[in-house]
Amino acid sequence: MQWLIDIAKGAMKQYLIDNPRFVDRGDPAVIDFTLANFIQDNAWHDLDLSGIVPANARGVLLKLDITAGAVALRAEFRKNGNANNHNTSTTVTQVVALSQATDCVCYLDDNRIIEYRFTMGPWISINVTVRAWWL
Repeated sequence: MQWLIDIAKGAMKQYLIDNPRFVDRGDPAVIDFTLANFIQDNAWHDLDLSGIVPANARGVLLKLDITAGAVALRAEFRKNGNANNHNTSTTVTQVVALSQATDCVCYLDDNRIIEYRFTMGPWISINVTVRAWWL
């Protein structure tokens, strides 16, 4: 019976190697998107991740590092095409001129595009890096 267990374990191990579900991007050399890449007008805009994320990815893990010149400024991400705000990754600035870092999870559409929204306000810095993705 042990032989059957060993075969099943080997098959499962090979399946997980061939079909990863969560893929760490590794160690990116630069930040993917900065303040200049984002429109801050409290409206939803597209963010194309197709140059970073593989075609079969279903979701991404983003590292967001923001600094604002005011409190209660919002940074939000959601799947492209969603019409409601119920399923967004959101962070809100808490302190003026203090860097705030957080992770955001966001679903991808088939073209690997997500939507973002930044409230109007005095943004000092916005840095977004793709950390990983789900297949």
